[in-house]
Amino acid sequence: MLQPASKPRELIIRAEAFETPSGETSPGSHRKSAPLSIAEKDEFVEPTFILTESAKNDGYSCEFEVEGKKLRDFRVTRQGFGSVRWLQPVDTTHLNGIDVARVVRIERGAVYMYDEASGVSAPRSGEGLKTRAEVTLLRCTSKKDTEESRKKFEAKVVQQTRRMGAELLEYNIDTGTWRFVIDM
Repeated sequence: MLQPASKPRELIIRAEAFETPSGETSPGSHRKSAPLSIAEKDEFVEPTFILTESAKNDGYSCEFEVEGKKLRDFRVTRQGFGSVRWLQPVDTTHLNGIDVARVVRIERGAVYMYDEASGVSAPRSGEGLKTRAEVTLLRCTSKKDTEESRKKFEAKVVQQTRRMGAELLEYNIDTGTWRFVIDM
């Protein structure tokens, strides 16, 4: 359940759609209620990524603020599973026309980014979405509800966090909320 993917630092994320001025659907619950637009000298740049109806039906959404040509406070959430929030502005131009749901996938106890099934080549470390992020995973609990199994599971969470090279922020044994910071 808490085992990393074959490449544990390659994680995945998704977003919610909106309509751009040209009438196309693109992701984002933009905090300022406007569609994602990156303006440079009165030039409108349309969003580089999209989110399908299927992804929205699976509970995915995203939030961000535009900062130059990057997204600040970019967060991808899957309702009931967890979220990923990038700690620095991210450049998503490499996702031009690609469904973010293909690049970022949040599952029970795991996040996958740029996995082979996505068909999207991962950028170099420190570029695109491969930057430092805070990951929150929900309902990561032991299958057995005994005190001994809960303590063993908590120890596994701590061990797995270290194995991924992440910094553990919180593990709530009662709710199964697991929060950590990792260089994606």
